[in-house]
Amino acid sequence: MAVTICVEAKADESFGGSVAEELAKARRRPATRFPDRLNWLSSSLLGVPAFLDRDQMALSDEIAGLPYQLLAAIGGTILEAELQKSTMAILVVHEFRTLLTTDIKMTANAKALDDFLRLLLAENGASDEEVQLTV
Repeated sequence: MAVTICVEAKADESFGGSVAEELAKARRRPATRFPDRLNWLSSSLLGVPAFLDRDQMALSDEIAGLPYQLLAAIGGTILEAELQKSTMAILVVHEFRTLLTTDIKMTANAKALDDFLRLLLAENGASDEEVQLTV
């Protein structure tokens, strides 16, 4: 069995902007496929379309606040697993704690990851009862 393992490592940094923030940045670029990519990620991973309309202008409230880096990291892990012909894909989120890291940022990341995992599990028919991240 071939396994692909990807790592999202953090040290005193967030999971980046929300989906809504990243979409707004992308729309300022002259030509972007970001809305299509976002809709594919959201639909494929969560079973929820990112947009409420065909023109991809009205972003779903359920998707808007998600940390885009997590959505992209899972999508990238799955694509890499397909390229490697792996039968299993694992995304590891590793957060370093040092004397220079801030507990407030780590707590915010734990909540963002917890919320994201709960939605991911719920939309894929799995129980989220055991999801509880702590700092």
